[in-house]
This record gives sequence, structure tokens and C-alpha cells, in this order.
Amino acid sequence: MPKKQSKEGVLIASKISKIECKINWSDNIKNIYNKIRAFNPHPGAYTLFGSVRIKLSTPIYIESEYNSAQPGMILGLTKINTGEDVLKINCSNGVIGVMSLKKEGGKWITARDFFNNSNLEDNIHFS
Repeated sequence: MPKKQSKEGVLIASKISKIECKINWSDNIKNIYNKIRAFNPHPGAYTLFGSVRIKLSTPIYIESEYNSAQPGMILGLTKINTGEDVLKINCSNGVIGVMSLKKEGGKWITARDFFNNSNLEDNIHFS
């Protein structure tokens, strides 16, 4: 028989603000990975690509070593063990991969579709 919980010490969480969902690419890879997972599917972790808000889903650890690229720099695509493409993004202490992205007002697309349709040039990054 279930035991009734005590009402003593109960706290109500405050509403999640949009600013809490924004990814800070200077943060460490573990925090970014956990933020994307925690806010998926709603309200959704996001970043800015120019002035367009992009939601991110399905993060993957790629590398956990420092490199000299600017945090938020898009480093291209890579295939993971499942054969799927992920978009590689530099963090302060590693590289994270993202499998799905959603432009503001759009639908979820694969990393490959985002990469092909975004006219990415050298030194393009999320902010």
C-alpha cells in the first residue's frame, strides 16, 4: 500500500524562463548536453543563428578535449555509430553533436538538411 507523502517542505518550481533555455556555448560540454536533454521537447533549448532562433535536440558527445575554435563554432558534420549525421559544434571544453534542429516557426530537420540548407561558410557559429 502506497504511503501518503508529507505536505511539509513541499516547494513549487518557478516557471522556466526563455533565457534559461538559451545555450551558452562557453559553458562546459556536460552542462550543454544536459540542458538540451532537459528542455526537450518543451520548452526547448535554443541558440541563435544570426537573428534566427534554432532549437536543438538529441545531443551526442563527440570530443571532450579543448580545441582552439571559438565556442559555438560550427565545425561541420560527422557520422556517428548509427550512420546518422550530426552537426559538430564547439564548446569551451569539447565538441558536441546535434542530430535534429528546428528553425523558428519551422519543423524538425536533420543535421544534414540544416547543414545543406543554411549556406554555411567558414567561421560560422551559433551565439
